[in-house]
Amino acid sequence: MKTKHRFLKWLAMLLLVIASSLGAMAQQTACPGTKHYSVTPSAANMLNWSVSPGISGVDWTISDPSLSGTDILWANVGSATVYTVTFKETNLVTSCYTERTITVTVNPLPVVAAIGGGAANVCVGAVTPAFTDATAGGVWTIVPGTGTANITAGGVVTGVTAGTVNVTYTVTNGSGCVTSVSKSLIVNVLPNPSEISY
Repeated sequence: MKTKHRFLKWLAMLLLVIASSLGAMAQQTACPGTKHYSVTPSAANMLNWSVSPGISGVDWTISDPSLSGTDILWANVGSATVYTVTFKETNLVTSCYTERTITVTVNPLPVVAAIGGGAANVCVGAVTPAFTDATAGGVWTIVPGTGTANITAGGVVTGVTAGTVNVTYTVTNGSGCVTSVSKSLIVNVLPNPSEISY
């Protein structure tokens, strides 16, 4: 009797673990932006994607709800918001249908202040005052345009080749969502006179 009781207790715990695992698989997180979702239909049936709650074109936009794979554009939210994504496959002859659902928690983008400090232009080989940002925890990078430059972790830029670059400050929040702000910088070419003749 004791052995049977232990077996039933073990079986109940196993089923609980399996159920918990299946529930976790059906929960996803996303950041504002486009995310792809797909299924493999069982036959050439009518397919439909839907999202709830919210308003189509405002809170989310489904690129094509009648395909087996679709892109959903999630709008930025003020706080974490939970949506239900539903895929429905309907047999046109029998009207029988099956639905598959997942819950998606859309997390907000970090709010990042505009870039300050720095300079509007710099000569090749020279350095700018430090670019600054009031939002802590970000990373400075340079996005080359027609010119190139280097930037330190403290926001000081050195001009490398003449042209334009973008000074970019990127912040990633605890949910993995990313916001970048940029400021244009002109790298000016140095004069190139001939050597002094004598």
